[in-house]
Amino acid sequence: SKRAYFQRFPTLFAPLYGDASRETTRQQLNDNMWALEQNLELGPLQTPFRCVVIKLKDDTLWVHAPLAPTEEFFELVESCSDGPVAHVVIPTYALEHKVFAKDALTRWPHARLWTAPGQFSF
Repeated sequence: SKRAYFQRFPTLFAPLYGDASRETTRQQLNDNMWALEQNLELGPLQTPFRCVVIKLKDDTLWVHAPLAPTEEFFELVESCSDGPVAHVVIPTYALEHKVFAKDALTRWPHARLWTAPGQFSF
């Protein structure tokens, strides 16, 4: 399934670890900006988790807070431009915003990683 992925690191949200599935939705905000969302489950609660994708002047993509690494997510991002993903931004040290950074950089190995100060790694 294009919505399947493997949670590599233990987290505080479902799934804690292992095989999982998430639907990704995309909304176009203007000609060069999109919001992609997946639901984040915290026990009985669900909240939307958002990634913003911006097409830059050189047609490359800037991906802010990548989501769970489903094929559906990657394809929705890549369909925003004919150019490659050039920048991946991890905006905060919060686990839910950084746990998918390695997967994003594996998919887009030539992208530059931008992080907020105070990051820790796994």
